[in-house]
Amino acid sequence: MRGIPPTGCVDPRICACLDGRMLSQKDNPALSEARLLELHQLIARGSSGDRAAFDALYEVTSARLYAICLSLLPDRPLAEQALQRVYADIWRGTRRPNDSGTPALAWLDDQARASAAALLPPDAALPAMPADPTPVMPPARARNRLREELGMAQAPFSEVLDSRIRWWQRPQALLGAVVAVLVVAAVLLVPVIAPSGQAGWQTQVVSQPAGLRVDVSVHQRDLQIALQSGAAPVGRDWELWWMAPDGAAPVSLGLVPHEEGSVTRPLPQGLDAADGVQIALSDEPEGGAPAGVATGPIIAISTLSP
Repeated sequence: MRGIPPTGCVDPRICACLDGRMLSQKDNPALSEARLLELHQLIARGSSGDRAAFDALYEVTSARLYAICLSLLPDRPLAEQALQRVYADIWRGTRRPNDSGTPALAWLDDQARASAAALLPPDAALPAMPADPTPVMPPARARNRLREELGMAQAPFSEVLDSRIRWWQRPQALLGAVVAVLVVAAVLLVPVIAPSGQAGWQTQVVSQPAGLRVDVSVHQRDLQIALQSGAAPVGRDWELWWMAPDGAAPVSLGLVPHEEGSVTRPLPQGLDAADGVQIALSDEPEGGAPAGVATGPIIAISTLSP
């Protein structure tokens, strides 16, 4: 189960005894005491700031709790809001199981029901909660909004994007175009020959909240990507983006390795290292952005330097 250390954060047996996406008593007629104990441990550790345990808790329970919210609320946006509130309160420690002995799964069901009820009008009748709902995977946007609320990620290109103008269409693009013209003129009028043995360009893409560090370097036409720490959560991938100083649309550089280590691949055609180039890292669905355009939040961004 990638993203959870083999020791220290959560019991590695969680992979064998909890279905990470479809936790349901229909498939587990008698959830064992050991399984419920591990689920209780995930809740306790997640509410104490253990990020890996919190991510694992979301993976193994969100489909069930989302199904409960959908059964009680009239539309999906409200259900997503109720689901987000449950996990946000667990992370902040405002929702914790008491010592009454309530099983962890039943306690989570109660939290989902209470969160959904809080979004209904005061005079509305709360529908009956299904005894064992068929799990429904929540959309990726629900998890992205949760991470943004908890400070685990930024909204996509939030530092430069507003509701009306795409980030590469803002006025800074005009300045970038002028700079690009000057650079081209300089190259044409004064040919520059890079000395042999040039070190190339490099940067470190770092996110302290995610415990993430990725080293990126460009040597001639070779791009090297090295994950030093902070693998992507289960079912997600880190994807790198080339952000040119002229304001052009970001270009995907591919996925970060799943394990600590490095990969070398050709730099995409049309890209050249230069002052002002930035490397951004986004949180994408497993396999990367489906249409070649960033869909997840930007985790970190850094500038290439020689």
